[in-house]
Amino acid sequence: MNTTWILVAHYAGAEIYEAKPHAKHPELIRQIPHPEGRLYNRDFESDRHGTTHDRIGSLGHVTHQEHDPRDQDVRRFANELAAALRVGWTQNACDQFVIVAEPGLLGDLRNALDDQTAARVVTTLDKDLLCGDKNAMLQRLSELMATLDKRSHAPR
Repeated sequence: MNTTWILVAHYAGAEIYEAKPHAKHPELIRQIPHPEGRLYNRDFESDRHGTTHDRIGSLGHVTHQEHDPRDQDVRRFANELAAALRVGWTQNACDQFVIVAEPGLLGDLRNALDDQTAARVVTTLDKDLLCGDKNAMLQRLSELMATLDKRSHAPR
């Protein structure tokens, strides 16, 4: 089959493209919006941190959350994207993956992939291609796929 899925992601969403041999450009097959990726930490909190008082005295202490709400949301989004890729190969929709994402999200994505899915990732690129011109992005993805194709046919 030799079908490659290209996941292009940033914090506010992702797109999955399918690249088939001899196709001019990859074809968009799925969009995964994530509007929460545009939020700041303060937007995740409904109120200010709570306070607690000592048993003795009147001094109050601000309680802090164990984990940053935005980081938790990014990890959840990375898990959602990893699950989408896992479904792709388990349902035989593709053979391999290319992941293009902004650096912080790329790290969370790598951590979210199970071993079998991670083994199918042929290359990654730490760039946010979704925020720019769509035609330039498609051209960059086509060039990336051409480079991979040349590598796979090079003598060893």
